[in-house]
Amino acid sequence: MMKMWALLLGIAGLGSSVYGQHVSVKQLEQFLAQDRAAQRTDEQVAQQLAHFELTERLTESAADRVFSEFHPGKKAAAALELMADQSVFLSPPAGELPHKDAPTAAEQQRIIEAAVNFATVTLKHMPNFLATRTTASFEDVPVITSDSAFQSGLHSMGTSVRETAYRDGHEVADNAPVTRRAGLTSVGEFGQDLGIIVADAAKGSIAWSHWEQTSAGLVAVFQYAVPRVVSHYKIYFCCGWSATANDQVSYEGTPGYHGLLSIDPSSGAILRATLEVEFANYDPAPHYGIAVQYRAVDIDGQKSVLPLRSVSIGNATTFARGRAWTNLYVDDVRFTNYHRFGSTVRIFPSTPDR
Repeated sequence: MMKMWALLLGIAGLGSSVYGQHVSVKQLEQFLAQDRAAQRTDEQVAQQLAHFELTERLTESAADRVFSEFHPGKKAAAALELMADQSVFLSPPAGELPHKDAPTAAEQQRIIEAAVNFATVTLKHMPNFLATRTTASFEDVPVITSDSAFQSGLHSMGTSVRETAYRDGHEVADNAPVTRRAGLTSVGEFGQDLGIIVADAAKGSIAWSHWEQTSAGLVAVFQYAVPRVVSHYKIYFCCGWSATANDQVSYEGTPGYHGLLSIDPSSGAILRATLEVEFANYDPAPHYGIAVQYRAVDIDGQKSVLPLRSVSIGNATTFARGRAWTNLYVDDVRFTNYHRFGSTVRIFPSTPDR
């Protein structure tokens, strides 16, 4: 079992997102067109976007279209990125789905077997490398004082940068001290999570979902579900509300989970994976999940499929001041600057004594 990610919540870090107007991707584009026509400032556009909640996933192609057409300013662009992060578990707009028949049962089985081989064999033979991991953290915490309490709104909690190593088939933690704070912590994006998912899904269920067009080409998307009794995905969080205990309780274990796998049908490479955890004995139930995007990366002349970014989202309900607060945390992680472990040695001929 492997600890994939954890959520740490404290009374000082209670929060809830400001749920505003629900919009589709098309409606979002219409709003941006209106903003452009009205010549609204970057800050005005960003403030408007902060009150929108997408009902569909802002896919790569949709995001590229929005950014290239509307050229949002720095603040509006950041707001759009955060909207995209919060939509990672939603279905893509129906109009973006390719008009292509589902593969035959035999072809689906071939694709799944290729994905299993990719996750359990190919990923274990990646070269040793280093990468830069940049994490932008966001949270929505209420301000609770002696005489009042109100939501602060989802806002940045800063950005951290560290070097991540992958050696002998495993992600290697650095020796830097870890500062514990309310928020999310994830590990395993370099393939350990995929190995766990495909192994667990083989004991659970996996079924065809749809075709999807991405920057890497057409991918086959499968949905999977893993019951708690066969799960090896380990998680820790503190704390959520338990109706049974009538109190806030922590959790550590291997819950059931479900999600989607986007697979290159020709190679079996998994190019996108989502995972949403299922909890029991919580009322209302918390929601935690992670979505990871993979692409072929050149490391000193050798192509390997590696993570480009991941988005972790966690929320849970706690009670304070006689009301329920929905805590929301978002981590946007980018992986860059991939390069091999190694050193350069120069040998100089010895100079004969004279």
